[in-house]
Amino acid sequence: MVNDSRTMLVVGHPGHELHLHRWMEIERPLVFVLTDGSGGAGRSRLNHSRQCLARVGAAGGAVFGSLSDKEWYAAILAGDPAPFVAAGDVLWRTGAERRVETIVSDAPDGYNPMHDAAFDLAALAVEGLALAGRRVNHLVVPATGEQQTPLVREVVLNDEALARKETSLALYAPLEREIEQLRGEGANIAVERLYAVAPACRSDGAPHYEVVGKTRAACGAYASVIEARAHYEPLMKAVRTRLMEKWSAETARAGIPEHA
Repeated sequence: MVNDSRTMLVVGHPGHELHLHRWMEIERPLVFVLTDGSGGAGRSRLNHSRQCLARVGAAGGAVFGSLSDKEWYAAILAGDPAPFVAAGDVLWRTGAERRVETIVSDAPDGYNPMHDAAFDLAALAVEGLALAGRRVNHLVVPATGEQQTPLVREVVLNDEALARKETSLALYAPLEREIEQLRGEGANIAVERLYAVAPACRSDGAPHYEVVGKTRAACGAYASVIEARAHYEPLMKAVRTRLMEKWSAETARAGIPEHA
């Protein structure tokens, strides 16, 4: 089956797509996943995500667990923008080729830098597509916690859709603990919500991943800690500069006026 959807989903980790199971059945998006979900255990979750996408009729994009979690984190610590530039460029090119109308991504939450990276790369692709005359809607779904921005779309699952989602949740064995934790917190899996993007702002406090990282480093569990201002923010600034220069040059060569 050819997937010609004009919708893309961009997430940091395999398994985040479960939040939008029914939405994926409706939209059949092209799904991009940054990490392989192996974490510290070294076991990829990609096959579970591939099977989930097959059940809902969606498809994986050209970026689908291209690097392990540890490799992405190492790039952040080293200030190496290359893998982020490569992933962002794929999103931009795919969006242009498929004439994408909507990109949905993880919401930035400070819980994990790859959640934030999925959002930032999606936002850059949207900004870059505007250079090529494409107006693309960007929506977000929280991987953790509550979202504070306006609700844009709500998908309520009927009994049949809920049963299919329950099956996918049950089959996603690597996330069994996390799924049970969500249930214990009273998460309503029968409703899927997509939110608007909040105006850009930076919290004065350290993000969750930095606080936890420093705690674990103090115990000897981590050798290095990703810090937002020392590592992540300057890295993404470099990524944005490289991508915008590249895309501006390409749209100029193609004769497309910026902000057409």
